[in-house]
Amino acid sequence: MKKKKDANLYVKILAGAVIVVLVALALMNYKPLPTRTEEMRVPTTPVLSEGNYQQAMLTYTAKGYEMVPSVLKAGIPVHVMVDLESISGCLRSITIPQLGVEKTVSEGDHVFEFTPTTPGEYKIICAMGMGTGTFRVE
Repeated sequence: MKKKKDANLYVKILAGAVIVVLVALALMNYKPLPTRTEEMRVPTTPVLSEGNYQQAMLTYTAKGYEMVPSVLKAGIPVHVMVDLESISGCLRSITIPQLGVEKTVSEGDHVFEFTPTTPGEYKIICAMGMGTGTFRVE
């Protein structure tokens, strides 16, 4: 009986030690993941790329849809990459009514383009009207 108790204690101590070592290894290798915006290096102000278009990223936060940058230049095409980590479900059916943009994004197809021609505030909504946001064109 004593041998069985000693064996159970030994197994418990060994299992605890293995867990401690695994947690320590995991913590040593921990690096915070970059945000999608950092990975894509999207500017916060309108900037022309070498291809003569503006780069933007569309995310969804507690505030709703957010275009980064939130102010775009009129008359210059906009290349929008959609952050699929923050946008899911019906929010992936993106509409910008004033520009005639209707795009349902998915893995492998999460980019759309448009050219705003008139300065003003533009609404972004999902197909069901549940998610909304705005951006400005100057």
